[in-house]
Amino acid sequence: MTAAQELAEQLASKPAYALRTTKQQVNAALEEMVHSRDYASDADIFAFAVHDPESRVASARYLKSKNKG
Repeated sequence: MTAAQELAEQLASKPAYALRTTKQQVNAALEEMVHSRDYASDADIFAFAVHDPESRVASARYLKSKNKG
């Protein structure tokens, strides 16, 4: 018996509702991951902000305000 057949038998012995619900949850999580590729990552946003003059001025102003105590 192959590993795939053994796994299929193990899964077949589980409650159908639990398997179906688990599959739905995994598919939903995968769908979220796929759609999240459409958005810029935090690293991309940070990299842009580091080189953007307006963002640098705003960051410096913020840091200065925090050091005033």
